[in-house]
Amino acid sequence: MKKIVLATGDIVKRSVDDQTNDVLTELQTVTSESSSQAESVQEAFELAVVSMESFHTRSRELLDKGRTSDMTRAARELHERAQELLNNDVTAVHCHPPRVTFTPADVTQVKRFNLIGRLAVITEEQPDEPLPKVARVETELEEDRQELKQATDTAAVLQEELIQATARERELQMQLDKMKDELQMQLEQQSRLLKEQEMKQREIGHLVERLPEGKPVTGVTSPQNHLYILRDEKCSEQVEVCDINSYQFQRYLTVPKLGSTADIVACAHNRCAYISDWEYDSVDKIALSDDTVT
Repeated sequence: MKKIVLATGDIVKRSVDDQTNDVLTELQTVTSESSSQAESVQEAFELAVVSMESFHTRSRELLDKGRTSDMTRAARELHERAQELLNNDVTAVHCHPPRVTFTPADVTQVKRFNLIGRLAVITEEQPDEPLPKVARVETELEEDRQELKQATDTAAVLQEELIQATARERELQMQLDKMKDELQMQLEQQSRLLKEQEMKQREIGHLVERLPEGKPVTGVTSPQNHLYILRDEKCSEQVEVCDINSYQFQRYLTVPKLGSTADIVACAHNRCAYISDWEYDSVDKIALSDDTVT
């Protein structure tokens, strides 16, 4: 009889132990998978942050210390790298940890049931009197209840860690969004600088002064800090002399018997200017020292 009671108690104990182990194993599996997913997302975010910080540092050094030619040469490479970083949107990867809850069994209700059985001793002298032998089982059930409570506390701690990991993920995502905005602004600024540089390189000249209205201008030369302007279709005062810096008119020069002009050039060595006259097939010479025409 004693062996039967002990065997029944062992079966109940094993059943409780098996259920406890199943719950703990399932909890450990969920916790491990959530932790691995959170670590993977965090590593991806940290790698993206490092890449963007490296690109930000290089772009800033190029803008602060680089020459215009350096920016021009590195423009394509920086643009392609920036597009690669923008296309690699790690913020699209989200970590959604499961919400783990545990509802413990009502152990107080178990105590009301006889899990082992009842022992009855029937004698002729005494009435039937049940003698329950469940004290040991109740003790073991109380121990199991304490273990389940500890498992519940552990699950609560793990859930708190998952909440913290999720908050860290949101913080990293905000940092990535901020860095993305800064990177976009830098790219736009760099694009504007490159366009301005290209426009400057393409410029071959610009308007410095608008001359007063008059006869057609056929030639311009600038010896000795003066600007000599040759106008056609005039019998006198064909050459206007202006200041080379302020472009203010100073005086006229008249070349007698000058026909249709083609151009005017100056020679610093001979200190004179030459006017070509295609109508008379001649070249007139002006001495720049005293404006003498020969």
